Amino acid sequence: MLFAALFSVVFLQFFTRYVLNDSIAWTEEAARYLLILLSFCGAIRCQITGSHIALEFVDKYYGRYLKWVHLFALGASFALCSTILWSAWELIQRTSFQQMVSLPFPKYYLYAAVMALAGINAMVIAAQITIRLKTATRS
Repeated sequence: MLFAALFSVVFLQFFTRYVLNDSIAWTEEAARYLLILLSFCGAIRCQITGSHIALEFVDKYYGRYLKWVHLFALGASFALCSTILWSAWELIQRTSFQQMVSLPFPKYYLYAAVMALAGINAMVIAAQITIRLKTATRS
């Protein structure tokens, strides 16, 4: 749905700029914010399916420590999501009175959505850490 909205906004921007020769002002800002949200939604999907970019060729060098390296990577990802959560909260506090430039919404709507998506990603990572810890301590 987000991708369809992004596609529609970008097509509208292209059509009005190059065909009608009169660009709609809000399309650039809307496309930027939709791309940000799409990126965070995609990060959740990639985290769930385990399809993030990784250097898989180095996995063979870790041997029996591979499960701990993967746990470390999950911990680093959790720390990143936690930092994004904290940063989004700070931005919400600081920009609660500001409006978007060309859209009639407060700026903190975007930061609240990013915060929610980063929180969902952090919960997914926490569940994956729990599962990996259970399997790592058994073997």
